[in-house]
Amino acid sequence: ADGLRAGLPGRISRLGSIMHVHVAGEDRSPLFWASLAEGLYMAPRGQVSISTAMDEGIVDEAAAAFGRAAKVIAGGAR
Repeated sequence: ADGLRAGLPGRISRLGSIMHVHVAGEDRSPLFWASLAEGLYMAPRGQVSISTAMDEGIVDEAAAAFGRAAKVIAGGAR
């Protein structure tokens, strides 16, 4: 949600270990590529999966990577 707080219009929905990032507009590819550049793979359609093998540090790192990618897309400083 840090990315959404950074000014990226959209919302996040989740069910269990699956999250989906909904951004304004039809083209999610900028967020996909920015996330990938930050080391976070999310499906091009916006889906992110969390595994029980991921500890709190890994989840925090993924959230930080998403926040940085969202700031880039929203036009903020990196």
